[in-house]
Amino acid sequence: MLILKNVRLYGFSKDPNSNDALAIQNGLITAIGRLEDVLSISDRKSEIMDLHGKTIMPGFTDSHLHLQLLA
Repeated sequence: MLILKNVRLYGFSKDPNSNDALAIQNGLITAIGRLEDVLSISDRKSEIMDLHGKTIMPGFTDSHLHLQLLA
C-alpha cells in the first residue's frame, strides 16, 4: 500500500485542507482523509511518501487534445 501524506486533494470536499492523506493499493484509491485515519489501515509494508503540500486531483484525466487540430 502507498500512503501519500501532506497533500492537497481537490474534488472530494469543499475544503481542500480537510483531507491530507490518500492510500493507494493495487492501483486503486482505498482511503482518503486525515493522515491519522489513513494510517490506521496501513501495515508495516506500507510505503509512506510525503508530498510536501503538493496538489493532486485523483480521478482527473487529461486527454491533452489540441482543439485547433480537430477542425
